[in-house]
Formats: sequence, structure tokens, C-alpha cells
Amino acid sequence: MEDNKLPERQAPSLAIIKASFDLEANKRNYQLLLQNLSAITVTKDNVNDDLTKEGREVLKALTEKKEEESKAPLQWHRDIMATYKSLNDPLDEQVKRISGEKKVVATEIEKDKAKQLAEQTRIANAQTAIVNFVNKVANMIKDAKTDMDILTIEKMIGAEKTKTTVYQEFKDDLAAQCDGLRPQIKEQKENIRELQRINEQERVALETGDVIALTNLKEQKEYVEQVIQETGIRIHEKAYEQAVQIDIVAPEVADTAPKGRTNWKWRVDNIKLLQKKMPHLVKLVPDDDAINQVLATFKLEGRLKDKMEEKFFGITFFNDKSYTR
Repeated sequence: MEDNKLPERQAPSLAIIKASFDLEANKRNYQLLLQNLSAITVTKDNVNDDLTKEGREVLKALTEKKEEESKAPLQWHRDIMATYKSLNDPLDEQVKRISGEKKVVATEIEKDKAKQLAEQTRIANAQTAIVNFVNKVANMIKDAKTDMDILTIEKMIGAEKTKTTVYQEFKDDLAAQCDGLRPQIKEQKENIRELQRINEQERVALETGDVIALTNLKEQKEYVEQVIQETGIRIHEKAYEQAVQIDIVAPEVADTAPKGRTNWKWRVDNIKLLQKKMPHLVKLVPDDDAINQVLATFKLEGRLKDKMEEKFFGITFFNDKSYTR
């Protein structure tokens, strides 16, 4: 009876397999692409460009080609993989190199950005501190009732001017803001002194029963109190005008780093601290080899003879007898 089996498919030579891959590579200008990728150096100027797009596309095409050829009989696979790797690996190496350089450059940019943000915050904080202090002074002047109140304000201004750690290189800006209020402070001091003189005269008039003097003093007192109130308002207005004119400019932050793909990972830097604070995040696993060594030592020493169990620092060695005969 004639054998109807189909003839086995003859395995192609390595040259044929390689020619098949080369054809796919040549369609995509493999050698020129590899040369171009090898010449790329990632800098801050090109870090946002998609430098490996063509390389990734060719890698994908080569992988698809390998999977297609891998449908062939098993004995062909070693030659297929060798040919695939000869094209894939040099290209993959360049793509990964460029990606690694991108990460380095992007990290540098992010560090620079963090420094810029910190500087921006520092300058903004100094500006805010100046504005807040000047407004505080304005409020205190408005509420001042005695010479002692004004003296307290003047001492506070003097002390604030010495706070180098708060205002740093902007200390002169604070001094200029405070000095700008000096004329109003001096004026308010005189107003308060005038009010105190009137109050003293009013006390004397009350004691002597001088009704005419009391009437005149009342009018003077109302007038001076009105002046004090208006002066307080002017001081507030002056403080606001000065605050608006503060010429402290924080640097703009350049956002040039590529976004990158979010890929959160983790590491433990202090396992003892983690176990203490978050014990549910730590696994305590016994060392099987070390414990078995202790058990072997106990056996040799005869420590377990005629016993069913032995306690040892949290471990229980027990005789789990078996009866197989």
C-alpha cells in the first residue's frame, strides 16, 4: 500500500532565515537608523523630543517577525533566535541607552526646578513677611493711646530690622517700608500727646468746676480724637501703597523636564523603624536552615533524648512520630 504521508518540510538554511530578517530590516533602513541612534546624545535641548520612536517601531517589527517565524518547527528556533538577536540587541541597546540618558537629564532638570521653586518660595515668603509686619505696625499705630504705645511700636520696628534670617538680602526693603511710615508715626505721637494734655486739663477743670473750660476742652478733645482716627486711616493707606510697590521679584520656574511615565516603587531604609511603627508591614520569617542546625546539635548532644518536645527561645522542637511499618 502506497504511503500517503506528506513529506516533511525541509528546514531552511541559516542564510535563508537571515535573509528573511534582513529584508524586514532593510525595509526600515536598519543600518542608517542604528547609526543615527548611536550618534544621539541627550541634552536639555532635546530631552523633550521623542528620540527613539523609529527605533521602537523597528524593534516591534522585528519581534513580530520573530513570532511569525517561530511558528516553524522547533528545530529551527535556535537559528531564528540567533538571527533575531543579532538585529534586535544592538538596536535595543541604543534605545535603552538613550532612555537612560533621558532619565539622567530629566532628573537634573527636576533638581534645578526644585531649587528654583525653593528660591521662589523663599523670596515670596520674605515679601509676605514685610507686608505682614508693615500692616501689623499700621494696626498698632491706629490702636495706640499713649506715648508708651508708640515707644513700644518704635522698639518693635528696631528689633524687626535686625532679623536677618527672616528677611535676608531683603532686610533693606523692610527698613525702607518702616522708614516710610516714620512721618505718620511722629504725627500720631504728637496727636496722642495732645490728647493726653487735653485729658489732664479736663481733669483739672472737673476738679475746679470750670464749666466753660470743660466745654472748650470737649470740643478740642473730639477734634483731636478725629485727627487720630484719620491719621490711623492714612497710615493704613500708606502701608498699602508701599506694599504694592515692593520691588521683590521671584524668578520664574522653567518647566522643561519631560513628563515621563509614572512608575512608583519602594524600598525599606530602616526595617527596625518600620517594624516598630508599622508592624503589619513587616513579615517575620524563621530561618529554616539555622533552626535545623540547632535541632541537629541538640540531637548530637542528647538533649532531646526521651522527650516529646523541647522549648528554646520561642521555638518548640517536638517529636512528630510516624508509624509507616
